[in-house]
Amino acid sequence: EAYVTADQVANISFSVWQDSVRVAEGYYGPVSPTRPETVSDTSLYRIRSMTKPITAIGLLILMERRHFKLSDPITDFLPEFERTETLGDYDPDGTLFTYRAPYPPTMEQLLSHTAGLGYWSAAGGPIDQMLLDAGISASPTIDDLVEQAARVPYATMPGAEWHYSMASDLQGAIIERITGQRLGDFLQAELFTPLGMQDTRFYVPADKSERLSGITRRDDTGLISVPGEDYRRAAEDKTYHEGGHGLYSTQSDYFRF
Repeated sequence: EAYVTADQVANISFSVWQDSVRVAEGYYGPVSPTRPETVSDTSLYRIRSMTKPITAIGLLILMERRHFKLSDPITDFLPEFERTETLGDYDPDGTLFTYRAPYPPTMEQLLSHTAGLGYWSAAGGPIDQMLLDAGISASPTIDDLVEQAARVPYATMPGAEWHYSMASDLQGAIIERITGQRLGDFLQAELFTPLGMQDTRFYVPADKSERLSGITRRDDTGLISVPGEDYRRAAEDKTYHEGGHGLYSTQSDYFRF
């Protein structure tokens, strides 16, 4: 509550659960600058990378249905990676030295962020920067995303170490290739509807927009409200959804998950 009062953050929703019982909760701050009502456990948030575990569970559902084994190579579903090389070293001028990996990542490594993949981030190493420069996150289709990603070397040998990566986006691509469904439609049928997650989607319907939390950032003057993406644009019309981010959800729904 003090963080909200001191303008450190715009709002906070929290709850603590133990043995399926909510033992503590708190809700502070307005939903958004245009919605003065206090946030609640049904306020909608952009859950960003909390999308990742949901996508992983979706892929594991397909594993349980025997579409693959954890030891299978990802190239069974993503043949674009059959020729992907691995970064061995690089010079300060950006010259990369790569070699052919003796084996592709496994499905288990893809699920545990040990596949050797990078992420599009300026804060990472040269592979992350290559992904960022290539604009892979803005690929028009999931096939384009996979194809572009496969042209970038692995940051490390598959299985060698943990590296937070675009693995979840590739998990989403595999789900789409196995099922022939859009990721959002698959998750809706297999997780959101069975679990009663009524507010979890890759877009926000117009009749729920009043519950969507605003976005703020800090500068020298304090908190500033910033415009978000068009939450309806979208995802309703996009040809694919990213497995690594993009879902909207509520505290109540995520507990159900």
